[in-house]
Amino acid sequence: MEYTDELLKKVQDVELSILDDFIEICEKNNLKYFAVSGTALGAVRHNGLIPWDDDIDIGILRKDFDKFVEVAKKEYSDKYDIVTAGMYEDSAIFNVHWSKKGTVFANEESSGRTYPSGIFLDIFPFDNAADDDKKMHQQGKRAWIWQKLLTLYINPKPTLHFSNFKNNIITFICIIIHFFLVILRITPKKCFNKAMKYLRMYDDEKTSRVAFFCGTKPFTTIHAVKDLENLVETTFNGRKMYLANNYDEVLTNLYGDYMQLPPIEKRYNHAPNIIKFGDEDYSN
Repeated sequence: MEYTDELLKKVQDVELSILDDFIEICEKNNLKYFAVSGTALGAVRHNGLIPWDDDIDIGILRKDFDKFVEVAKKEYSDKYDIVTAGMYEDSAIFNVHWSKKGTVFANEESSGRTYPSGIFLDIFPFDNAADDDKKMHQQGKRAWIWQKLLTLYINPKPTLHFSNFKNNIITFICIIIHFFLVILRITPKKCFNKAMKYLRMYDDEKTSRVAFFCGTKPFTTIHAVKDLENLVETTFNGRKMYLANNYDEVLTNLYGDYMQLPPIEKRYNHAPNIIKFGDEDYSN
C-alpha cells in the first residue's frame, strides 16, 4: 500500500494519541522513557515525527517497562492490547506493540495471527548489559540468535528487502532452518525462554550500560547508563520528549550526517496492506 497524505496523517494522529497515553502512565508512575531510532532523529531534525514516517519508537528501562505493563493491563486494557513474544505463541517481537483496539495495521506476516494487529506504539525494553565486552557480546549474540530462531519457526519466509536473487537465497536458507527447528522439536516457547534468559541474565547486577539486543542487528542499540540519567528534554509534535545525553553520537552512528534529508527514493515507512480505523477500511 502507498499512503496518501491524508491517510498517513490519520495514522500519525492515532500514534500520537497513543504516545500521549503512554506519557501519562510514565509521568504518573515516575517511569523514564526516551526516543530511539527514527523517533529520536525526528525529534532532533523535525521536532516531531519524520514527515513520511509511520511509527514511533520509545525506549524504556526493563524495570520501568515491567511497571508500565502492570499499569497498562490494569488501567488501559479496555483501550489497548499489549503484543509481544511470550504473550502470544505466534508473536516473535521482543519489543512491544501497545496496540490500539478498534484499529488494524497489518501486513502479510501478521495476517492470520492470533495477536491483535492494531496501530501501535513501539516500545523497546532495555536490559542490563555486561560490562565486560566479551561477556556482553556473548549475551547479545545468544539473545539475538534465539530471537531470530523464534522468528523463523513462526515465519519461515520473512519479508526481505534485497535483490530478487539475494532474497531467494536467504529465503531458502530460512526455510531449511525452519525445517530443522521443527524436526528437532525446538519449540517457540523454548526459543523465547532462551532469548529471555540471556536478555535478563544481569537483572540483579548494576551494570554501566543497557541494551536492546533483538533488533535487526544485535549491537546497534546500546546506551551507557550515565547517558540516560539526566535526559535531554525536547519537543515532539508539541508534546514533551526525552533524548539520551549522547544523542548526537548515537544518531551519527546510525545515520551519518543525520541533519541532511535523504533523497526521496530512500524515504521509507512501514505502509501495510490493511489499515482500518473502526469501520473505515483502507485495505489493498
